Amino acid sequence: MPPLGYQGAPSISLLQLGSALAAISLAPNGAASTATVYVTRDGATFGKGASVGLPNIAPGPLNGLASTYGSDAVIVTSAAQLLKVTADAQFQPLVMSGIPSGMNSLGIQFRDDARGIANTTRTTCAEGKTGCSTLSTRYTTADGGAHWTPAP
Repeated sequence: MPPLGYQGAPSISLLQLGSALAAISLAPNGAASTATVYVTRDGATFGKGASVGLPNIAPGPLNGLASTYGSDAVIVTSAAQLLKVTADAQFQPLVMSGIPSGMNSLGIQFRDDARGIANTTRTTCAEGKTGCSTLSTRYTTADGGAHWTPAP
């Protein structure tokens, strides 16, 4: 376990992928991050799959790792795209529109590979660290995350 305050350690998150388990590591890569997926079907042996650079996700906890996506994939999010990670450890970028840029946090959950909900938060401060306001908005998609609209 790295000592407290150690900035070079990767973050690791686990998600169920159908009959497999995916461990996704997010490691610092300059001002961005690199995600690498490892998959196990027996719980003892992990196979290293694909790696992908995430220019819109700063190093740190997997803020964008959201949910399963259909029966055999998970979603990693960045500010401008979704990354589908399949059970065979491959990444597929999915461009999304409708969620404004500049969000402080973005959490996405999918019911299946078409319908999903995104919860966003944006905090702005009028004078440095005072006069702040926070706006939380929920968006929905019915096409796998390509287009998002504000929830009613």
